[in-house]
Amino acid sequence: MRYAVKVFDKGKVFFLKNFDTRTEAEEFKKKIVSHTEHEAVVYKIELVPVEEEA
Repeated sequence: MRYAVKVFDKGKVFFLKNFDTRTEAEEFKKKIVSHTEHEAVVYKIELVPVEEEA
């Protein structure tokens, strides 16, 4: 499973970073929130196959 942290600045997406573990994502989120005024949300990334278009 992969995880991503989406960082927001004034309600708009400012930055997006992917991680291999939820722990890494949560630690990154804590650092961003404590060092800046940005908001951050952790997401779980589920890989879904895309069908080939004809």
